[in-house]
Amino acid sequence: MKRKENRVIGRTKRFLKRLVGIVQFVIFYIIELVVSSSILAYDIMRPRKSFQHGIVAVDIDMKSDTALLALINFVSMTPGSLVVDLSKDKKTLFIHTMYLDDVEEFKKIFKHDFQRRIEKVFQ
Repeated sequence: MKRKENRVIGRTKRFLKRLVGIVQFVIFYIIELVVSSSILAYDIMRPRKSFQHGIVAVDIDMKSDTALLALINFVSMTPGSLVVDLSKDKKTLFIHTMYLDDVEEFKKIFKHDFQRRIEKVFQ
């Protein structure tokens, strides 16, 4: 009986942890969507364009194909960015971004904001 209770408690903890991750990601994504849409709209309305675009190869380490698909979709749905390709070994994403000032900073932010949060949801 005690063993069954421990399993239920363990499942409940994992469920709550995942639920918190989902809520945090949804809030993060809505904020990211509003901010990037605003910046892009403002930049389009200006007569002089100030963005520096480029393609960045970002190393990723996703545990499941579902998490990888979610990551690719969320990046592509964010205004100003698009996943162009995925390496055959599924370890590198090639992302086109309209605002590329520093490649290393872009990679760092991508890993911290998008990849880490998606992993938290799909762990």
